[in-house]
Amino acid sequence: MTNEPFFIQSYDSAVIENEQILGELRSIIKDNPAQKKLLDEIATLYNRWGHEFAQPLLEAKKQAPTSDSAAKSFDQFYRLKLREGREVEIQQSIQSKFREFTNSEYAFREEQRQTLTAFVEQTRNISFYLTILSIVLGIGIAGFLASHISAGIVKMVEMADSISAGNYNVHVDSRGMDEITR
Repeated sequence: MTNEPFFIQSYDSAVIENEQILGELRSIIKDNPAQKKLLDEIATLYNRWGHEFAQPLLEAKKQAPTSDSAAKSFDQFYRLKLREGREVEIQQSIQSKFREFTNSEYAFREEQRQTLTAFVEQTRNISFYLTILSIVLGIGIAGFLASHISAGIVKMVEMADSISAGNYNVHVDSRGMDEITR
């Protein structure tokens, strides 16, 4: 509107950026048909806005400085587009679809967060029970080894007591290949 090319460049770069954003969103949500449908509707509305309002208005504005009739034509075209109000309707529809898209995405993320929380809780419980099982098994193994070793030592002490009492005919039944048996 101000005949500044900077604004047109900003618009052009925003169009390219919007296309990139829509493309990135498509690649991210390819497994979600509901989100894909919303994104397609947004893209359709965006393209409609560009073809029905933005591009024709820009072209008319570019022609306006060339002659008085082109300037009048642009003013009439601009007023017509404003009175029709379709541009506002399209913008509101785009905003509504983006809100729906965002709300759907947040709901999906919340669902994923709850699933992840459940997995973390399940992992925590499994870790707790495995730790308890490891402790019980460790205590059981330690108890078994202690009783096995101490039983051999007790037999040796009894044999030593018997020998010290003068009974040299002592025999201990021990089977195994450990140091105590030898």
